[in-house]
Amino acid sequence: PQYGPLYTGCPAVELAIERLYQADDSAREDRFWGLIRSLNYALQMQTKVLVPVQMHPDGQRAQFSWAEHPIPAEKAAGLDLWTLNTPKGQKLLPVFTTPEQADGSPVTLGLPMAELPLQQVMEDTLAAADRSAVVVNPWGRSAALDKSILRGLLHARSEEDAPGEAEVRQ
Repeated sequence: PQYGPLYTGCPAVELAIERLYQADDSAREDRFWGLIRSLNYALQMQTKVLVPVQMHPDGQRAQFSWAEHPIPAEKAAGLDLWTLNTPKGQKLLPVFTTPEQADGSPVTLGLPMAELPLQQVMEDTLAAADRSAVVVNPWGRSAALDKSILRGLLHARSEEDAPGEAEVRQ
């Protein structure tokens, strides 16, 4: 499937999230690892996601959807990203795989959207002290990826050797 004007999203991730919700207790762990494999695939494919941007400090929204025509990554550098706040005070960064997902709630409809590489979004979330997780498609079937999962996904893709890997190859 072709998503958005610039092929945003990764169908493998969406399917893995859907399957996670359909799993019974005995298959839940297998489905979780399926989601991790799908996220690794999305990183390898250099998947881009839509991320809401906080343009107005007072929270004003536009009267139209930005999701179909997002801000390109090179122009979004330095913009503040919009976050969801949980009742426990955690800040979660919502990311969307399709324009329809981004416009799926009045909460984000009308917010400017930036199209950013998934890997960059994960790295930025790890570096941000005030963000605790990334939530993929929060308005429907969603997956929350806390910093430990993000660290694992990014470390698995690291081009540098982990401690002991050079010895194992020899």
